[in-house]
Amino acid sequence: MIRNLEFKDYFNFEKLIKKSGQFPLVHLDNYLYPVKKVIEINGEIKGSAILHRTSEVSLVLDSDLSNFTKAKAIMEFYALLPNELERLHLEDTHVFVTSESGEKYPESLKKHFGFREATGKALYLQI
Repeated sequence: MIRNLEFKDYFNFEKLIKKSGQFPLVHLDNYLYPVKKVIEINGEIKGSAILHRTSEVSLVLDSDLSNFTKAKAIMEFYALLPNELERLHLEDTHVFVTSESGEKYPESLKKHFGFREATGKALYLQI
């Protein structure tokens, strides 16, 4: 039922991805997707499971810092982040904003650094 995605599957895999409209098409040789599986039922590809290498930002600041100092640290960190992602050969990063951060923080990330809101509910698996 679940097996590795093979070159011969690519046309049907591409149709499935486009039909879902939820995810970008994964190229077989892209190292950022080290696990590429298809779900095959009665000889037809009916699903896929892809592992994407990505990153997550954890930014923790002392609550005693002034708002100005916090803002300065945040701006400096996110300004250097794209270079760090490129250096590590990563194409994206995720930021999970807690309610304690307020609404200004995510709005600032979108306005100044090009972050976009993710869809769905974030979950994680720790091993």
